[in-house]
Amino acid sequence: MAKIKKLPSFENPPINEVVMAIQFTPVEGFNVLHYNDVYSLFEKDFKHHQQKPRLQPTFETFGGNSSDPISIELTSGMELPRMWFVSKKGEKLIQFQDDKFIFNWRKRSMKPTYPRYENLLVEFQNLLEKLSNYFKSNFKSEIEITQIELSYLNIIPLRNLTEIDKWIKLPKIDLEDVESLNVSMARVLQDASGASFARFSTSVATATNRNSGDRAIQLGLSVKGRPSEEMDQLLPIDFFNLAREKIVTTFNDITTSKAHKAWSKHEQ
Repeated sequence: MAKIKKLPSFENPPINEVVMAIQFTPVEGFNVLHYNDVYSLFEKDFKHHQQKPRLQPTFETFGGNSSDPISIELTSGMELPRMWFVSKKGEKLIQFQDDKFIFNWRKRSMKPTYPRYENLLVEFQNLLEKLSNYFKSNFKSEIEITQIELSYLNIIPLRNLTEIDKWIKLPKIDLEDVESLNVSMARVLQDASGASFARFSTSVATATNRNSGDRAIQLGLSVKGRPSEEMDQLLPIDFFNLAREKIVTTFNDITTSKAHKAWSKHEQ
């Protein structure tokens, strides 16, 4: 596994949610009757469970005219559901269906202790290992990864929209009469051979708290793709580390020095 690079760090980052996810080829023989087996793997720390609508498989593609991922909808036969397994405090969430494994950390209090990427990565590895061992033992099958995602969602409170440029570096525009803002961009990541393997997306949008009515900036950073030929094809760790490097570096670059001071930035 590649070493985690030293990157800028923040004592009080505005992180609202982190998503670590893999998509994989459905394991032959696995069906709805086995869902309780999967729940039992995580029941100790994720006792609450809910059934949710299924997520369709998506794949990042490169070389066409659109940056939108391809979504494939399967309608033949009975579709297996997506299950939520939720921790006691609700901050941690496992989402599982027969071709996806997703681990979320979510802000659920005003002053949560962000567990840090390194700790979340270790927990994701341990959870995924349980699922992998289950498939090996019961179906003699490895998890074949087809897509990986690392996403960070940041929420930055505002008193009014004219304060946006105090937190985010924007082009010189008059913000006095701006009612809303929604900017997004995507760029392709390539390996040493020049082959495209992932897409890095950044979005900045204004939002409103439904309960308080307060305004905020929603800053999303996400890397989606599949391991390059230089990475371990069976484990997503190298992909996550590279994605995290891109996300943290970009977050540091597009936010202001005032924001860094407010979030207590320091170099590791």
